[in-house]
Parts: sequence; structure tokens; C-alpha cells
Amino acid sequence: DARLDIQESASNKVLKVFDMVGSDRGARQSLYIEKDCLVENDRYALTGKFRIEDAYDGTAQECDRTVSDGELECSNILIWVEDSTGSAENIKYAETVAVSGDIQQGWSIMAGIVKVTEILANHDEIYIRLYGPHPHMNIYYDDISLIPLFKSCNNLVLNGDFEIGDSRFWQPISRSSINDNISLSGADGSNYSMMVQRYTSNGIRQVLDSRCFIEGQEFQITAKFRLLDATNLALGMDCDPSVVSVYLLVNCCMNP
Repeated sequence: DARLDIQESASNKVLKVFDMVGSDRGARQSLYIEKDCLVENDRYALTGKFRIEDAYDGTAQECDRTVSDGELECSNILIWVEDSTGSAENIKYAETVAVSGDIQQGWSIMAGIVKVTEILANHDEIYIRLYGPHPHMNIYYDDISLIPLFKSCNNLVLNGDFEIGDSRFWQPISRSSINDNISLSGADGSNYSMMVQRYTSNGIRQVLDSRCFIEGQEFQITAKFRLLDATNLALGMDCDPSVVSVYLLVNCCMNP
């Protein structure tokens, strides 16, 4: 369904996936993990890099993070798991994020947070799938990793200052309705910030570590922002302080 090849890049080796019959026919790797290594509700950072080129002439292309199909769809990383009862999950955990132009160097970044579910903790078989892009594209992968996120309740927000130069761990609520990019202008002289444009009522979100929340405990939520005129990004605008702009959404379940 696809062909794989290891090729030399400027500084190391990369995986090339080509001749795909469909965007769901990329590469995958089975994971051999002792069950006591995956504890329910633990969290992991799933990241990777990719770049795409036209399969016919080798022309470099940039994927479109606002679309979910078509020739310019981006790549993402899924985890497929099955337990001893035959129950299975196939979940997209890592999506393409915004990257500052000064560090991109032709590579896009996929990133996401994997929360260990009951079926992951009790897996019989588990593998990572590199999904997409369109079959008319060749794709090169590098630096795929799944790394533990150790519990830290001092600051629950990951990559809140964007100083890594990308928007990993943040996701638009609606990719088709919002443009999110990394700006070279940060608060208080910092290097980066995230710029959100178009239908900003959809906003961006991040899943927090539920292990840090105890009934009755209080948290302080702070952030810095500025508004710009959409037709002239050099022109600042005043905001209305009576309008709430940060929300904490809680999804409850029977067995938290």
C-alpha cells in the first residue's frame, strides 16, 4: 500500500514514504511496551517532523493546516491499540502545528499529548501510525518520539510562552475557521508569541493534566495578549475588558 526508503538529508537520515494508494496507507511501527509502563491517566508528548513534495516532479510543497483532506492535507500521528477483549481505539494524537519561519527550515512539526486511557494501559497490541498526506505527495519523516510528560502541578500549561518557536500542545477548536501562526514579536522582549486570525471566537485550546485538580483547590489563570487591526497589523486596538476571553472547559465522566 506504500513504499518506504531511508534517505540521506543534510545532517542525518530520514524515512521516505511514497507510492501510497491512500492517505491512510503510510508507515507504522509496533510498540513493545511492558504493561506496567503505561499507567492510566499518565501523559506523553508525541512529536515528529515531516516535509512533503510533489510525487510527480519532486517540487517541495507546504501543507495546509486548515484542511483535513485534499492534495495539501498535512500529516498527523495516530495510535492504534487493541486489548484482550478485542476492544480497539484508533485516535489522532499529534497534529501539524504552527512553526516560526526562522526555525522551520523546510520541515513541519506534528505534536500532541497522549493521555493513557484504560485500553492503552491494558493493551495487547499497540502501534503508531504516520497518517497522510495525499497520495499525490511523497513525504519525509524525522525525529518521531513518544516521551513521558512528568506530572507537574506548579504550572499546568505546556508551551505557554511559545519560546520553543512553535505551537505544540495547542490546537485550534476549528482548523477550517482559524489561522494560528507564530509571531516573531513576544511580550516583554521575548522571542515569540502566537497570532490568531479570522474567526477568533473559535480560539485555541490545550488539554490540561486532570491529575492536578483536587476538589476545592484554586488556581490563578494569567496570560498576556494584544489586539491588532486585521487590515493593518501595525495598528493596535483597545479591547473590551467586560468580555471574557479565557474559558476552562471541563468534560466529566462516570469514572474520573
